[in-house]
Amino acid sequence: MRTPPHHATLAAAALLVACAGEPRAAGPSAAELASLGAVGSARTGCAAYRDTLPLAEERCLVVAARKLRDPDDMAQVCEGAGSLRAECHAQWVTEWSKVLDLPWDRLVAACGPSEDCALVALDHRADPDVLVQISRCDAAGRFRGYCVGHATRRWVLSRPDDAEIVRVVTTSTTDPGVLGAALGSLVECHGRGACPTSPRGLADACAREVTAIRAQRSRCTER
Repeated sequence: MRTPPHHATLAAAALLVACAGEPRAAGPSAAELASLGAVGSARTGCAAYRDTLPLAEERCLVVAARKLRDPDDMAQVCEGAGSLRAECHAQWVTEWSKVLDLPWDRLVAACGPSEDCALVALDHRADPDVLVQISRCDAAGRFRGYCVGHATRRWVLSRPDDAEIVRVVTTSTTDPGVLGAALGSLVECHGRGACPTSPRGLADACAREVTAIRAQRSRCTER
């Protein structure tokens, strides 16, 4: 006989309550768990849900890892979360990134295999130097383009002076298309600087953006 859907929902709800630390009918005692340390306690407590509901143990580990303050402890617990490992890391970073003053590289490392988490972490700990921030964007994996776009947008909104624009133009070595478009926005929308004549990729992208803005002034409201 199939279990009615509402019974399954109630069972899942009961599981989540148990994972959150409420008393359970079976499993190790609180004293036994405490003796295992943070990582061992989480693993042992969640093992009680193995072979119950699908992903029950893994979801319990995600909840348990989110409560741990130490990112190294969290990573050890998340190792057991299987297909939910990336979610496990991402939830911890969401929970703790505004509480712990971790440097950007440690925060990104705490994201583990979650590349969208790395993008959020990089934005949260963005370096004010646009070129430094762009150099860090490799850590965002397949979301690198978004990271670079966010960095250049912040740079445009900071209204850099002429000296800063010259610095970026003369020292940038990557992403000429994105930087060039940002320069075009500064030139046409904010009256800052002028499109460079070189390097070629940067110059062409800047000129294209200026032309596009002149044809559609509403593009300035997006920047």
